[in-house]
Amino acid sequence: MASSDQNPGKVFLNSFNLSSADLLHISDLLVKEFEEGLSKKDHNSPVKMLNAYVHGLPTGKERGRYFALDLGGSNFRTLLVTIEENGTISQLSEKFALDENMMATTQEVLFDKVAESLISFAAKQGVKETLPLGFTFSFPVHQLAINKGNLIR
Repeated sequence: MASSDQNPGKVFLNSFNLSSADLLHISDLLVKEFEEGLSKKDHNSPVKMLNAYVHGLPTGKERGRYFALDLGGSNFRTLLVTIEENGTISQLSEKFALDENMMATTQEVLFDKVAESLISFAAKQGVKETLPLGFTFSFPVHQLAINKGNLIR
């Protein structure tokens, strides 16, 4: 069949078919960028790769309830994640808007807002006990310790 007779959708999708050699080449380029990003002291690399003080990784055997916070851009989300004994995961979440003033304020004001929102969310979900908390901060930070870092602009 001539290419002009092919379905345009199939032609488009076929452009995403990559050979093993293409995939290996892309992988090599990514690893090179990651290594360059990790080696930079000035953080001007196109790929921001910063060391973090993570002391343990998930094992896949975690069970129970966890809070998660996702702070990035003009919103942040609070989540209550439940991992059942059979590994089934469910989550409840609430999104909060952060206006430009909030993003340009002091760290105390910003994180007080985050804490107040988490307290409100926990109350709405009927959570009274202390739960482990995961936190995603979607901005480049040069982390100095588990509880200390400098925002990179």
